[in-house]
Amino acid sequence: MDYLLLVIVFGMYYVVHFTSVMYAEKMKVLPIYLYSAAFILYLIPLFFIDKDYNSMQNSMLVLNMGVVLYAWIAIKGVWSKPLKLKIEKLTKKPKETISEEQYEKVEGLTISLEASKYKGIISLVISLIFMITMAIKATPELRSEFMEGNPVVWVLFLLIFIIYIFIDIVLWIKRKKFAFIAIRPLFVIFWLIILQILLAINK
Repeated sequence: MDYLLLVIVFGMYYVVHFTSVMYAEKMKVLPIYLYSAAFILYLIPLFFIDKDYNSMQNSMLVLNMGVVLYAWIAIKGVWSKPLKLKIEKLTKKPKETISEEQYEKVEGLTISLEASKYKGIISLVISLIFMITMAIKATPELRSEFMEGNPVVWVLFLLIFIIYIFIDIVLWIKRKKFAFIAIRPLFVIFWLIILQILLAINK
């Protein structure tokens, strides 16, 4: 069941990507069926998960990684300014003839921009579901373990934040516009703090 949960958690990335484009194109029925099926599949390993410590630990670790992954995707989708700046850079000289390759690149980025808000919202909901599942299913011992381990992840994302701030400054000097991509690791840290609170409440 651990492997099934692993496949479902990380396989949801492709479902999110696919359905966000569909939502952007005003297709709403098929995504509902896809998410309904995905949710049922998600419940199967949770109901039939082995109660031994190693199996529970592996399952909670997979969910913890899912929380981080989809929190990152969520903020990347919601905070779409870097993507807008890319499109603006490619189209800032409308009087000049652009190549077919450049046109296709702009078109692809525009579709990504339209889908990004849906991808962000859906990913945030998925990450929240994983958080709630961890808070409910994890044993007191596992809650304590993840509460002690997650601050290490905070430090990792703090280092990423520092690197991204440096990149933001370099890009700002070059483009004269601040994209603030550093908000991504900052948001993940904030989201993990919420997970820490949920785990503490149910301890």
